[in-house]
Amino acid sequence: MVMDNTKHALGIKTEDGLEMLIHVGLDTVNLLGEGFETHVTTGNQVETGELLISYDKDKLEKEGINDITMLVIVKPGDHKIVNYHTDKDVRIVDTPLIEYE
Repeated sequence: MVMDNTKHALGIKTEDGLEMLIHVGLDTVNLLGEGFETHVTTGNQVETGELLISYDKDKLEKEGINDITMLVIVKPGDHKIVNYHTDKDVRIVDTPLIEYE
């Protein structure tokens, strides 16, 4: 699921039922998509490392908007989270932030 009009959030559902929400920034919905670009659309299958959302960090700073990005486990399905990392800058080549069984 992609927030097509505001481009600040998207949802991911894995093949085994885990559902996550990625939400970029605080109050970014008020920008109505300005400064954001989505690189996927609802229904796409994505692979590890694929670019999903990009945004203009300078624009958010100019607007006084915090660009903290949240990953929310909406439905863990039958999984149990066994390890997670916080306060970490994430890059495409990083190890997973969440490990689950």
